[in-house]
Amino acid sequence: MATWTQSNFNKIKLAGYDLDGTLYNQRLRVSPANLQAVRAWAAAGRLTAICSGRMIPRVSALLRDELGVSGYKMCLNGALVYDQQDRLLAAKPINARTIKAAFTIAKRYGVQIRFYTELTHAFYKPGQRSTYYGGDLTCDVNFATQAELRDMLNHPGLHFYKFTLEAAYGNVPALMLALRAMRRLPLNMTRSKMLLYEGLAPGVDKLFGMRVIAKDAGIELADCMCFGDQLNDLTMIQGVGYGVAMRNAVPRVRRVAAYVAPSNWNDGVARTLNTVLRQSPK
Repeated sequence: MATWTQSNFNKIKLAGYDLDGTLYNQRLRVSPANLQAVRAWAAAGRLTAICSGRMIPRVSALLRDELGVSGYKMCLNGALVYDQQDRLLAAKPINARTIKAAFTIAKRYGVQIRFYTELTHAFYKPGQRSTYYGGDLTCDVNFATQAELRDMLNHPGLHFYKFTLEAAYGNVPALMLALRAMRRLPLNMTRSKMLLYEGLAPGVDKLFGMRVIAKDAGIELADCMCFGDQLNDLTMIQGVGYGVAMRNAVPRVRRVAAYVAPSNWNDGVARTLNTVLRQSPK
């Protein structure tokens, strides 16, 4: 990781932003200050990436309609990566056998689990009525049985890239038991909120996504500055040249960062971008 000094700022060629707790404020909005700074960064000829657990429609719309800049899209925490024209660069689904095993664990312990395809998701919650009636997964559905999950997985071209695991009806002890069992599966388990856990294929995380982006852009990870706040950002913050933790980040992320920015509700992204642009040698 590079030293956080003014003399190095002109080497930074790309800024990557996590969304919740980072680029977004508490109201899940991009503040006017952050918006202006992101646009100034792009206008200076530097690259942009959104590094998110969200799916491509939301990330693409954010860049196009709200930020008004072109950028790379790292979706589902690095399991799907797209270039600046929304062309797919990498796709790393979870093995179908592992998906079935994860659902078995969720059902055994009575926790809720949400599986994500590229564009839709399938959600299980104990006691919830199924809305899956067979066929391709063209919209979000609720499902209830292993047979329904197996039917989804049997459709050609359908892959699950990520799942989230949460307590059902406030039963946190059951969530912890399920999480312990999940850790025995071939998965990369991480966390994006205090009680929201995420499963990805082995080796898939936001640093993997940044490697894909850097390779396509023809730059080094050492040339990248990435912002984040949660454990699913940790490898990215640690692995790029300029890892920036928000002041509101969890302690483990702050400890590995090259720099700790002001919090997401104090326009930490904008303040950092503006500092880099203002102090970069001409």
